[in-house]
Amino acid sequence: MSLTKEKIFQSNKIHFIGIGGAGMNAIAEYYLRHGVKISGSDLTRNISTGRLEKLGIEVNYNHSPENIPLDTDVVVYTPALSESNVEFLEAKKRGLQIVKRAELLGITVNDKKLVAVAGTHGKTTTSAMIGKVLIDSGFDPTLFIGGNVEFMQGASTRLGSGDFAVVEADEYDRSFHYLKPDLIVITSIELDHSDIYSGQANLEESFEIFLSKSKTGAKVIYCGDDKVVSGLVKRSGIGAVSYGLTADNFLVVSDYKSIGKSAEFKINGDYVKLSVPGIHNALNATASFGIASELGITIEKYSEAIERFSGVDRRLQLVYNNEIDVYDDYAHHPTEVKASLNTLKEISKGNVITVFQPHLYSRTKDFHSEFADALALSDSIVLLEIYPAREEKIPGIESSVIKTDLVEKYGKDVLIPKTVDELNLYLSSIVHDGDIIVFMGAGNVTNYCSFFLNHLKGIKI
Repeated sequence: MSLTKEKIFQSNKIHFIGIGGAGMNAIAEYYLRHGVKISGSDLTRNISTGRLEKLGIEVNYNHSPENIPLDTDVVVYTPALSESNVEFLEAKKRGLQIVKRAELLGITVNDKKLVAVAGTHGKTTTSAMIGKVLIDSGFDPTLFIGGNVEFMQGASTRLGSGDFAVVEADEYDRSFHYLKPDLIVITSIELDHSDIYSGQANLEESFEIFLSKSKTGAKVIYCGDDKVVSGLVKRSGIGAVSYGLTADNFLVVSDYKSIGKSAEFKINGDYVKLSVPGIHNALNATASFGIASELGITIEKYSEAIERFSGVDRRLQLVYNNEIDVYDDYAHHPTEVKASLNTLKEISKGNVITVFQPHLYSRTKDFHSEFADALALSDSIVLLEIYPAREEKIPGIESSVIKTDLVEKYGKDVLIPKTVDELNLYLSSIVHDGDIIVFMGAGNVTNYCSFFLNHLKGIKI
């Protein structure tokens, strides 16, 4: 039986396995606000599950067949879930409608005028920027963002009454193949998920399929500085607008400079001010202007809106500002680590101290040397043990392989702490006024950031 939006709205209850995930909690909240009863399970508590519980959703923090209420019609799961999961098997046993999160997202938004933001890096921030500009310009869009957003009161979804929807188009597990966009952003194409894609060519093929799913008359806003993206877009034959730092782009970023924790730059000579730092954010903002201009939003209106954009949780998020600054950051690919650290070096008055948690054994195996190259921008480095997420351990792959590269190539001193107390005491012993400490990674490194902030409360730096 094919699933439609109408059938979902008529459901008794939808159950989400892994409801705390970035994409899952957003869809759960969307349907809750449309009056559908929701339940869910996850193995760990986080900010998102706490938010859902406050909204009245029952979340069980384990996986058990009993977690699926008897009146459930639809069960939603993520690609990270094993099909041997007991709740997944229970749903099959009961003959319930089972749907992937990505398919449900497509069902939810494909009837809208859809803006889909794709690319290896910058999807979440760019999606949120577009959302902010459309809201402030009166479009009242529906938003599905892969992070918690301040202007959405900490949510990752927004229900709008307008015709437009903005979504983050994730290449992981080829999830974006379920989307049929009208407007597309592609920020970059670089191999990241080696557990999904056999290589760069396989990844590019997946993006080609994504573009082929777009609606008639679709248009692509793409980073022309990325030769892979440029080639892909040109081969697609879809109408396109390029942006970037080089003069051959249609939208040219120039005169970038940091101003404290903000930035300013020009798009085709027009002045733009950002309340978030980094040349990578200037590029993200220019992508959002590309979408805005397609919708008839003037540079003046756009500039007012984008200056009010204050960022997304865990995207170079300033979480402590006193004698030292502490940032919480989601960077988990060498390119992202390098971009974040270059930005922090720009704005720091002292040293930059990085606490990095590698995410996935496969990613560490493939990119340990590149991680070392990026982390070497730091003045001091702490490595936490690898966060495995969905993966089994790969023999011989642990954080020490990055440490070895840092020591041998750059002569860096690197600590791999055994306990939280060891980490906190070490950071307290090396940090000085004017320094920046950044906690970086896609796993539970944000918890270590919280532990350190609690530790700071009793210590004068």
